[in-house]
Amino acid sequence: MLFLVPAILVALRSLRTRLSLRRLPLFEKLAVELLHTRKFEELAHLLDRHLPTILEIANGNTARGWLETWIRPKVVWIPPVFLKNGTVILAGQQEFGVWGGSAIRVREWLANRVAPSKARQSAQAIARTTLSSYDFVSYIALARPYLCTRVMAQASLLVEEFQDEFFVALLANEASVLFAELKNNENLVGRGGRYRLPEENELIRFYLQDVRNAGTLGVFRPLGEAVLSRIDTDDSLLKKLNGPLLMYQDRGKRRCPIYSGIHFFDVMVQEGLHQRSNDHLWLHYFRHFTEHLLKRARPVEPDDENHEFATPLTWLLYALINAASHWISAAAYLTKEGDVVSEEDTDSDHHVYISFEAAEALGGMMEAVLSSNSVSERLKRELLDVPIYALKMLEQHKHLHPLAQVLAENLVRPYGIGQEEYIEVLRHYFQKVDASHRSYAHRLEVALNRAGKSFVH
Repeated sequence: MLFLVPAILVALRSLRTRLSLRRLPLFEKLAVELLHTRKFEELAHLLDRHLPTILEIANGNTARGWLETWIRPKVVWIPPVFLKNGTVILAGQQEFGVWGGSAIRVREWLANRVAPSKARQSAQAIARTTLSSYDFVSYIALARPYLCTRVMAQASLLVEEFQDEFFVALLANEASVLFAELKNNENLVGRGGRYRLPEENELIRFYLQDVRNAGTLGVFRPLGEAVLSRIDTDDSLLKKLNGPLLMYQDRGKRRCPIYSGIHFFDVMVQEGLHQRSNDHLWLHYFRHFTEHLLKRARPVEPDDENHEFATPLTWLLYALINAASHWISAAAYLTKEGDVVSEEDTDSDHHVYISFEAAEALGGMMEAVLSSNSVSERLKRELLDVPIYALKMLEQHKHLHPLAQVLAENLVRPYGIGQEEYIEVLRHYFQKVDASHRSYAHRLEVALNRAGKSFVH
């Protein structure tokens, strides 16, 4: 008991320990030493407890910081200047009076006295030194990912690339929490393609439970760029994606960084739709994914016509187009007859702004696929069937005809740009689509004919 009681007291004391301002310089030295000696576990343990406090101090989110912000003038005093004999001269005190600018200078002096300048500088140095280290960020992204999400908003204010490196590290390791959570996030809830967000998926829920958080933090940019980087630079991965399909569609996709990035976007955009977001969440990255995959695709082989998906890469093309089509057809479940659906509407309770954006993106994706020499004839026909089925869904609801019109026009003129060569390619494959399916795509046929006549005249 004599030894147990002091041990318990020491443990309780360590749990209640808080980082004081006067100890920050010492903490900075310790953090830098641990970082440079690559003792990442010890450093991560320290930051797990104290990083939120450090970031609050660094960003001025303390009582003294708020007081400093309130006192400090919003503009910097610049003494007036005047021209004398063609020369610009800074006015002296006698030119603008004794009191000119005095109030501003006094407020700046008071703000500097109030500000915890040394403590803030130390806190900023700790945050920037540790969170700018790619090796350390890669370590905590795997070992303590929820520490990263807990401080993501404040950390990104100081270290812009922190979120970028975080997602690069997550996509680089199949054992990361991102792969685990996405594998556990494939169940749908209700109708319309929305995914269930399990309680244990803390990373996904952090960004998507309120999808405005994803928009504010701009998660689509680091994730999208990380996926594009893997497509462009990872030759070993692309060798697998251009190999035989095997079990990729069933199991292999869950270990693939490209599919994981696509699936995260799908979950995010579906949440945006169902939460009635007026932010498109950069779903247009799907067009970039499509174009970059096509550039890295192997040439078409004669045997490809015998397979629905000859390679994992061709299946990924289908996954991209299918997801974008679901974002469009989801409007049928998110609106009801009598609703006025408009491309410009971003405020009403029933708006489907994201569906209109998806229609625009899908047109660009189909242009890239149908114009590519790396996609077989069979696959082009089958992929064109996907947006045509979305048109069928929209045509069944009179109030969604404006969305159907936007989709048809963007399939013919992606992003409002019409090219005669592509229009003929689209017409060629449209004629090869099953006749029963074409009957639901009369808007697409009309848009094709109108576009063809415009080039004739």
